[in-house]
Amino acid sequence: MGNFFEDRQGLSEIMGLILILMITILLFTVLYTTVTLFIKINPSMNVVIQGTIYEQGNNILLTNVGGEPVKYSDLHIVMFVNDSDFYEPNYIPYTHNHIQDYDGIWGFSDRLLLQQDVYNGSTIEAFVINDRINFIVGKVNLYL
Repeated sequence: MGNFFEDRQGLSEIMGLILILMITILLFTVLYTTVTLFIKINPSMNVVIQGTIYEQGNNILLTNVGGEPVKYSDLHIVMFVNDSDFYEPNYIPYTHNHIQDYDGIWGFSDRLLLQQDVYNGSTIEAFVINDRINFIVGKVNLYL
């Protein structure tokens, strides 16, 4: 049995393992940095929503009063009524004269008509979800 400094039989395997590990970490870091520079997903995008009851409680009107515009095709809306009942209401773009103003984007002052019956005494919490980024971009609470 030789001295520790004279017996170097396992040293090359350990150094090789450390070198491979360092190269792997370096390649992963370069790849991660490159990918994150090119992918621009902004999960902080938000929409400021104002909600009103429309036509004697038969429908809910959501108005975009600020924030980022969202494509109608990316929208998904879910509602909770009285903190328990879950709904995914149908919705259509809406203007004052009942004509659909469809430019494909729900932007500032655009409205969505949620076709869901609601009743007096209900508490409604509606979430607007952008399906493209799978993120809640707006929320509104209504009390009848």
